[in-house]
Amino acid sequence: MEIKLQSSNWYNNGKTFVRGYCFDSYNTFLQGYSLLSYFDNIASESEFLERLISANGLFSVIISSGNFNAIAVDNTRIYPLYFTNSGVVSDDPHTLPNEGLSNSYIVDYYKATSTIPEGYTLIKNIFQVKPSHFAIFNQKNSWQQIPYQTYCCKLQDEYVAEIKDVIDTFEHITQRLIESCKGRQIVIPLSGGYDSRLIATLLTKHGYKNVIAYTIGKKDSNDCVIASKVAQILNIQLYVIDITSESAINECYANKNEFKQYFQHIGNYSNFTWMFEYAAIKQLKKMKVLSTDAIFVPGHSGDSIAGSHIQKANVTPDDNAKSLTRKILYISNEFGYKQTLHTETYKYFKTLLDAGFTPYSAYQNYILQNRQCHNIINSARVYEFFGYDVRLPLWDKQLISLFKKIPYSQLHNCTLYNSAVTLLFNKFKVNFLKEYSNTNPTKVMLKRIIKRLLPNEYIKSPQVGYVGEWEVCKPMLNKLIANKKYNRFKQPLNSNVIMKEWYLMQVYNGNG
Repeated sequence: MEIKLQSSNWYNNGKTFVRGYCFDSYNTFLQGYSLLSYFDNIASESEFLERLISANGLFSVIISSGNFNAIAVDNTRIYPLYFTNSGVVSDDPHTLPNEGLSNSYIVDYYKATSTIPEGYTLIKNIFQVKPSHFAIFNQKNSWQQIPYQTYCCKLQDEYVAEIKDVIDTFEHITQRLIESCKGRQIVIPLSGGYDSRLIATLLTKHGYKNVIAYTIGKKDSNDCVIASKVAQILNIQLYVIDITSESAINECYANKNEFKQYFQHIGNYSNFTWMFEYAAIKQLKKMKVLSTDAIFVPGHSGDSIAGSHIQKANVTPDDNAKSLTRKILYISNEFGYKQTLHTETYKYFKTLLDAGFTPYSAYQNYILQNRQCHNIINSARVYEFFGYDVRLPLWDKQLISLFKKIPYSQLHNCTLYNSAVTLLFNKFKVNFLKEYSNTNPTKVMLKRIIKRLLPNEYIKSPQVGYVGEWEVCKPMLNKLIANKKYNRFKQPLNSNVIMKEWYLMQVYNGNG
């Protein structure tokens, strides 16, 4: 096995390579050489599996000991690993041979979802380790990917949890967060939603003082108004970042070399070019409010783990593989219809339901392993690009284990999660409601089907967004028009489509 690592954040002894951090089964914090020691001297699949199951944190690991060659990433895939069938492993797919675009199924999947199927990339014969998986390389130039964590649950394994269980878990994940940060500056991307507010409230509750926050958008937007109230009550310095100004937009694209390095880093032949946090961090750095060793703690993805996607798609205990496939295609991931996508998604759900897992936990498994890791969590890699560490406390294994096994009644409408969060927010007087749309999922599905049948130029799209998404993506749209991907009268349905199709154009042109 040949190893090509580009990041300077790896620790190794020549046969074991690690980066990130974790807590072990004794709740001991491991980072650097202690993390290296934890994964060192592993000689078998069973031993590797045991260590991975016990590791609670953000990490990647490579073991190249001759007789046992394996690689793994945590449940978030925050530090991705790529490999070829010939046994070359890298943390940067651009160091691996580029044999051109992958097959039409992979490309169609990317066009429909802004990401790629688990384990693949947009480039032929470049693969990646799936979230919560490890891959074993054998001497016959082949890999086998093996899961060590799932979000699926069988009905007989469910239990009714209490609000106290959730509050106690919040306490434990906060203690681990604080221990791992060791007094360094914590930076919270504070929105109007519950997740980031939960992190800010828990840190205040535990007396962590070195905290600042920022929110992206115009000062009169719903997110900024709520974030400002929360920050004032919790006594946290808040910076409102408006990325719609001409100067802020120009700064994103002005340094062409830096911008190319960024979109290659965040895209990695797998994801679209996420622009909002990139623009915001550049402004925060310009304001000189970030410590050099700051740690960013975004609120990914408490509501998703707690069941919000079940609510959005109206998933029920009576769903089958066919209905789950339809809901994924037309609600949760906004798939465009392709027969291959339908067939593969149906097979995915059919396999899980045949194994006895509940339909709603199978849906959760799909969302968390695919959409959340490859789209939402991947956006947090912007902080690494600027040299900052990341913590994702709401992906703590204890919290995931709790919500994995609760019944449908407690997942639907995020009932258990919202009850616990509301109790905490009321105590700290930060229980402000964000305005959400309660659109019927069936109407959402029908609306998206109709949109796909109409040419985009007949669909009215907003040209101003609440965080500045249209403005910051306008130069990308102009490039797409200049390269005849759009005509000047045709507009994409949302800014995510712009970022997705612009990045795919870069890959087509050999720049991705």
